Amino acid sequence: MMSLSARREMLISIRQRYLESSWTEKGRILDGFIATTGYDRKYAISLLRKKAGATGSVQAKSRPGAQVYDEQFRQVLLYIWYTANQVCSKRLVPFLPDLVAAMERHGQPIFGRGAEDIQNGSYAFRYLCIMVSIYIQSLLTP
Repeated sequence: MMSLSARREMLISIRQRYLESSWTEKGRILDGFIATTGYDRKYAISLLRKKAGATGSVQAKSRPGAQVYDEQFRQVLLYIWYTANQVCSKRLVPFLPDLVAAMERHGQPIFGRGAEDIQNGSYAFRYLCIMVSIYIQSLLTP
């Protein structure tokens, strides 16, 4: 079996000749390419028909919706989680707004601000209200 870099070099060297050749010649080129590389026929056809720049290295896709939470936000979440007796994140999420409001009413400031700021919609309170349980689970794990 050929190495990946050798297969890519061979693909680059054969591609232009494959694209310019007739139908019968394409079949011969394809048969030789398949025998050498061990690729499946349809996959080899798709590789040979792609443009030259399309077979480069795979780049990591950026996730535009990825949230990054700071350490202060994580500490607030841990404080609420310990107050709720370390309940699982799936059960914690629906009760977060009520739990935070009740803690504020009883004089335990969560975000370092007063209850009026929470009612006006501080950023941390809004994040807590819309968080998904899997995000909370990832933040609570050490």
